[in-house]
Amino acid sequence: MSKEKLRVYKYHRINEHLMQLFSLNAFYCCTSEDLNDPLEGKINLNEIFLDNLFHQNGEWQVKHPYFTLWMEFLIRAEKDREAYMLLDIHKAKLEIEDLSDVSESEKTRIILSYPKLNELFTEILLKEYNIRIISFSKFNLSKQEDREREKLMWSYYTGAAKGVRLTFDFNSPMESNWSNIEPIYFEPVIYDTKRPILKTEKDLFDCFRFKYEIWHRESEYRILLRNQKGIGFNQERLKEVTFGLNVDDVQIITIVRLCKMLQYDCKYNKLKYVDDELIEVPMSQAEIDTYVKLRDRTDFRIEI
Repeated sequence: MSKEKLRVYKYHRINEHLMQLFSLNAFYCCTSEDLNDPLEGKINLNEIFLDNLFHQNGEWQVKHPYFTLWMEFLIRAEKDREAYMLLDIHKAKLEIEDLSDVSESEKTRIILSYPKLNELFTEILLKEYNIRIISFSKFNLSKQEDREREKLMWSYYTGAAKGVRLTFDFNSPMESNWSNIEPIYFEPVIYDTKRPILKTEKDLFDCFRFKYEIWHRESEYRILLRNQKGIGFNQERLKEVTFGLNVDDVQIITIVRLCKMLQYDCKYNKLKYVDDELIEVPMSQAEIDTYVKLRDRTDFRIEI
């Protein structure tokens, strides 16, 4: 399969997480709770999805849901008074003492019978999948429209232009150097007025790609994968570091020196305000060399 080269941008505050990104050449994979939209990563279970899950109709990364999901659901319910009482109602209706061996269709009915049971199973399902997210934006900065849209990103994610924009080139579809890792999804965000309807596992992942239409100006792309708190990237993927309008020289020196010491082969740019326009100016090699040599901007230096 031929690969497409995609250029994406990551807007970042200058903080310890950015230094870790450079030092470890790795991205932090966040959960949906870490994102700025409280409605992200939410799912609504339904009969079709649960029937497909328990009958393993189609491809599912979670195998044997009887053990991995249903039994965990029953164990957790025993420790929750409200859930325990609700399951007792089903035991009485079915005239059984043990719900572990009920049919797949009965499992679906039990889960959907009460909001508490639905909520508990949803929590277990999402914990088992443990979907993690890395967010980028995909703009064509040669277009005026996209340059205007990216101004919001500097405002939202760099702390009033006191951060950086990192430019990456990735292959799509994306592959890792570890064949045993779960599939890595590198997909554009789905902007819509209604979240995807769950039917299959693909729809579950699509829920983690979904954002409401109001966010569409971010032009977001996401890496989605399971069970990873971080994921490394080849250093050659980082093509540019662009400093925001309000980044001070000490921070620029710090980042340039760090990247040079870690042997990143990337370009460096600065945003500047000129004649009522925000322009991007490449840093000269002479300026970069000066920054690499400088250790601070004081008039004297005491070393011990």
